[in-house]
Amino acid sequence: MRWINFIIISLEKKETNRFPFFLHKFFKMNLKTKWLVTGGLAMSLLGFGISIIGDAIMQRTLGADFSIWFFEGLLGLIVFNAGIGIFGKAVILRIELNNSWTKAKHKFEVKF
Repeated sequence: MRWINFIIISLEKKETNRFPFFLHKFFKMNLKTKWLVTGGLAMSLLGFGISIIGDAIMQRTLGADFSIWFFEGLLGLIVFNAGIGIFGKAVILRIELNNSWTKAKHKFEVKF
């Protein structure tokens, strides 16, 4: 029960030090920069994950030990799925960016 109270108290205090140092800069970025960073990271992880999976398939066809190709393929699937998740976040950021642009555009329209 003590750890639950600790989590509740730390969330109520809204401490700024609960994130790693590199995430503070990410939260201060504007929407377009966040979209560019997450999109690029997602594409890199997707490609890297597919490369690892391809290497695991090659290890299996060459007759390597089970644990080698299994864990290499598992790592490839983990990296690939992380890329899919970050890509989904990039899509959400792009939709928010488009909505902010349309709101700004409608703000300056003259209605008769």
